[in-house]
Amino acid sequence: MTVNRRLRHAFVALATTLSIATAGRAQTPATWTLTETLRIGGGDTGPTSFNYIKSVAVDAKGRVFVYDRQAKEIRVFAPDGKFVKTVGRLGSGPGELRDAEGIAFAPDGMLWMRDAANARLTVFDAEGVYQRGWTMTFCSSQGPWNPQMDTRGRLLDVDCVVKSQRANGRAILGYHRDRSRIDTIAEMPACGTPALAEAGTFVTKRANGTTYRSIRFAPRYLTALGPSGEVWCVANSANYEITRIVPGARDTIRASRHLTPVSLTAAERDSIIKEFDAYAPGGLEASRIPKVKPLIDRIDADGEGRLWVTRSTANGGRELDVINASGRVIATMSLGKAKVSTYGPFSVRGGNVYAVLTDDNDVPFVGRFRITR
Repeated sequence: MTVNRRLRHAFVALATTLSIATAGRAQTPATWTLTETLRIGGGDTGPTSFNYIKSVAVDAKGRVFVYDRQAKEIRVFAPDGKFVKTVGRLGSGPGELRDAEGIAFAPDGMLWMRDAANARLTVFDAEGVYQRGWTMTFCSSQGPWNPQMDTRGRLLDVDCVVKSQRANGRAILGYHRDRSRIDTIAEMPACGTPALAEAGTFVTKRANGTTYRSIRFAPRYLTALGPSGEVWCVANSANYEITRIVPGARDTIRASRHLTPVSLTAAERDSIIKEFDAYAPGGLEASRIPKVKPLIDRIDADGEGRLWVTRSTANGGRELDVINASGRVIATMSLGKAKVSTYGPFSVRGGNVYAVLTDDNDVPFVGRFRITR
C-alpha cells in the first residue's frame, strides 16, 4: 500500500465561513423541480418484490441495477422498468456474493461490488458478466457502501489503516482499478462525537450478545465522500452546519442555513414507542425521544462534487438542497411527501435522482425523478 505522507495529516482546523443567509440576493438558491418518472418495486412476488434494497447503480444506458441484500442477488431493469435479468447468487465462487455492502459503476462501464464477507472486491462487465476479483481485507462491513470514482482512475472509499497492533485509523483510500496498488490519500477527519452517537442509540445486552438500535429522529453525525477525496461533515444533524474538508487544502469551507426545526407529531412519537416496545418492552425511556426532527436527514455527494442535503418540512414532506464546492446552496427542490429512506441508496445520474422509498405499507421500491432546472 502506497502512503501519501504529505496528505495524510493535511486536514487543518482553519475555516472560511460562507453564510448562506447573508450572502446577498445574487446567491438566492434556484428552484429546481423533481418529477417522478419511474417506480421499480412493490410486487408481491417476482423480481419487483424486494426485501432489503441495499444498493442501486445506473449504467450509461440508463439501466437500473438493484442489489437486494436478503435475496443475495443483483436485479437488472431496463430504463422503462422492465425486468431484464439477475446477476450473482449466494456463494463464495467467482461472481457469487456472500453479504455484499453495495455496487457501483466505474467510468469504463465496469460494475464493482464490495463483499467483505467474501474478503474481496468483485468486478462485472456492463452486462453483469463476471470479470475478476480482488482479494481484500476490510476493517468494516455491513454498512452502506458509497464509493466515488476520481479522475485518476481510482475507486475512493473509506476504510481502516493499521496504526499499531492494537488500533486502526480510518482513512480515505484510493483503489487503482487495474489492481496495481492502493493509495492512502488522507486520514479521515473526525466528525461528531461519541457522546452524540451514544445518545441516539438504544443498547440491549442479552446473554447471546449486545445489539444496537438507532432512535428515530435522534441527532447524529453524517459524512459523505466526494470525488476529489473531499469529506462533507455534519457534526450534529440538529444543526444545519456543514463542513467541506479537502485533503491538502489550506482552509475548510462551511455552509449553513437558518431553518426552523420541525416538531414530531404525536403519531410519530407513538410509533417510536411502539417500535421499541416490540423490540424491548419498557426499555426506551420516553425522555430519549426527540421533540423535534433534525434539520438534516441525510447528505449524499454526487460525482460532480456537489452535496445533496435531504431535510424534513413542516407539512410532512421532504426537500433537497444542492450545495456546490464553494459551500453555496445553489438550488432547492421538493420531493413532496415521498418517504425517502434515511439510510438507503441515493444517487444522481444523467439528470435524474434515484432513491429508495417506501409506500404506505413500508414496502421498499426504487424511484426515479427527473430534474428540471
